[in-house]
Amino acid sequence: MAQPRSLDELIAQRFGFRTTPVVNPLVSSVGTSVVAIAPNNPRRVALIVMNLSATANLFVLPERTVSTTKAIVIGPMTGQSFIWDEDFHILAWEWFGVASAADTPIMVLSIEMEVV
Repeated sequence: MAQPRSLDELIAQRFGFRTTPVVNPLVSSVGTSVVAIAPNNPRRVALIVMNLSATANLFVLPERTVSTTKAIVIGPMTGQSFIWDEDFHILAWEWFGVASAADTPIMVLSIEMEVV
């Protein structure tokens, strides 16, 4: 097997497919009303959601019913990652978020299998 010459080649060699990162596929901030933060995407193999606020909490879930009492909580200045071989099908679903304050800045990074 040939030595990989780049990270892209290393990933393709190890997993058998190439990937593409997509930053903030839908939004870069969340408020006190529920919004979609990542679209349904069956090619997604990883999703990283970061709360860039210094004070507000971010609440995310792969359901439109996300709320401050029904969610995965991402505290200020932290993040959460979801990976296909640990989180299975929910990774590909549409993800929603709501925050404890208006205009809470977020960063969503979706890692997707390239279409060949």
